[in-house]
Amino acid sequence: RHSTNSSIGGPATRRSGNRVAAAVGMGSQCRVATFLVLNITSYHQYFSVSEVPALVAFQAQYVAAVEEAVKQTRGLVHRVSGDRVLASWNTTTRVASHCQNACKA
Repeated sequence: RHSTNSSIGGPATRRSGNRVAAAVGMGSQCRVATFLVLNITSYHQYFSVSEVPALVAFQAQYVAAVEEAVKQTRGLVHRVSGDRVLASWNTTTRVASHCQNACKA
């Protein structure tokens, strides 16, 4: 069975799994990447026992430390939400040792 996939903007693909192949043909790159989702255990419990200024200071120090570690290992922080940090290696910049760099961070 064939299906038309107009969201790619290219020729029809046989299955939706071929969307990546169609995108690569349009100039995109396909490569293996490493992602890190980092959370602090019991972070939300701190809200009930911490004063707001102390929590804000802790949050700023935590985010700064994580961002610096990711940057030093050639990674990219995509999103910070509360205690959750999403970072990647080998996405926007080629990093041969992206798995090791993520572990170092």
